[in-house]
Amino acid sequence: MKKILFIGVILLGVFLIYLSHIDTKIFYLSLGDELAQGYNEFNKDDYGYSDYVKDYLKNKGKLELYVDNYFKENLRTTDLIRMINDNEKVLVNNKYRTIQNALIKADLVTISIGNNDLASKLNLYKNYSDKEIYNYIEELLKDLEELFILLRKNCKEKIVFIGFYNNIKIPNVDKYYDYLNKKTKKLSLKYNIEYIDILNLMKDEKNINNSLYPSKEGYINIGKLINLFIDKQFNM
Repeated sequence: MKKILFIGVILLGVFLIYLSHIDTKIFYLSLGDELAQGYNEFNKDDYGYSDYVKDYLKNKGKLELYVDNYFKENLRTTDLIRMINDNEKVLVNNKYRTIQNALIKADLVTISIGNNDLASKLNLYKNYSDKEIYNYIEELLKDLEELFILLRKNCKEKIVFIGFYNNIKIPNVDKYYDYLNKKTKKLSLKYNIEYIDILNLMKDEKNINNSLYPSKEGYINIGKLINLFIDKQFNM
């Protein structure tokens, strides 16, 4: 009887150690548009900030699972809202997983969305008044708040939102990006979402390489900003 009890205690100890080890692993979910996907200067899917974050977690021995199957080209805020509401299902490691399930399971979520929304308007900005563009941004902010509410409904863990930058390089529109960044940062704070401001980072040519999308160095630097947050939040 004592022998059985002793073996039981050992097995319980091993199991508890296993659980403790599993709990330290990070389920990483990346959502968003071409920026999240890592599009390069040739408009091709390449190595983006999500991949550098994934590599960082893997090298630290902290990566449980990396899910990047919900990326879509030209994705807009309303599209991502619809995907979550419809509980879109994709194949992850030969198994179908819904986006709501991925959000529930995730310890860390990174998102970049909204640049396509604003760029589509600003590409025609000469056809609009200042007031019309600011009104459009206010509508975009309403969509972002709806998205943040949905995200927080499904995910109680760490969420990181990647801010906006002038990827269309039209002069005289930086004020709109400044305004959107400022308002979105305040909105992020309301929903306990970490806001990564990359506006100034992307003004440096080495980080954007005369392209709509960041250069390799740009993606690495965005990844570093996220990794600093990870270090702080997960005691790396």
